[in-house]
Amino acid sequence: MERLVIQYSHPEWIISAFYDQLQDWQKVEELLAANNLPVKPDVISWPGKSSIAELITLGATAIDGFVNGVNLPGIPSEFEPIITRRAGVQDRGSQLVVENFLATATAGLSWLDMCAGPGGKAAYLFHSLTSSDPTATFLANEPISHRAELVKRVVNNQQVVSFDATDAKNFSQRFDRILVDAPCTGLGALRRRPEARWRRTIKDLKELVLLQRQLLSSAYALLNPGGVIAYVTCSPHLAETKGQVLDFLSTYPDMQLLPMQSLPLAHNRGVLPDGTVQLWTHLDQSDAMFMALLKKVG
Repeated sequence: MERLVIQYSHPEWIISAFYDQLQDWQKVEELLAANNLPVKPDVISWPGKSSIAELITLGATAIDGFVNGVNLPGIPSEFEPIITRRAGVQDRGSQLVVENFLATATAGLSWLDMCAGPGGKAAYLFHSLTSSDPTATFLANEPISHRAELVKRVVNNQQVVSFDATDAKNFSQRFDRILVDAPCTGLGALRRRPEARWRRTIKDLKELVLLQRQLLSSAYALLNPGGVIAYVTCSPHLAETKGQVLDFLSTYPDMQLLPMQSLPLAHNRGVLPDGTVQLWTHLDQSDAMFMALLKKVG
């Protein structure tokens, strides 16, 4: 442990959390090494605004297995489709999360992105739904005002609100699909934000786990019968991932895990035997995203 802490510049509690999931020190070391490598930005072509063919023509490279994703060798702020807000910077792990959630879609559903800032997943959801199903409705919520303004830049202003999402009474309707992209420790994105490994603490983890639980409870109250919650974190920590799912399912017996394998249009990358998804930077060249689909059957 001491060698890994020094050699790869990760605190011990984070290395321990990675081992709790991977159960293999060689794999942990591969992950730590991957977290210290520079990465070229992934870009998403927003449906109805741009096309992957256009982005490739402008110098990007297609990402295998992704319908709208490319990798960019240059600087995103100098890429014309991003300047004109027809595409956005989005890690392929976040793209996969949105595409898996869209695999649950049927016509005319109401969708809520409960924690939308800074707007990457909200934009992909919004433009995908606008392009494929004009009968669908979409609402993005971001409680922090300056982050809500960022969401408005990529989603119509009328479809962005700024409420405390832990209180379901703040919303005037229920929804068929709710994305809970919960605030988390961000341990899955340490290659993009390397300083976070030294800023986050166990105290942060405990506070965030409580907030995640509150958001899931609020989402349950807002979910229509037959509806689906997508619970997502950019962290592989068991307390923020499978621990939250187990706690939620034991609290609400009318909720059940919707296995990713049951959705023909979902990605098979990162799918675990229980039907949840766990990506890894050293295996998937993405942020270490976690995703679980939770369906209300009552």
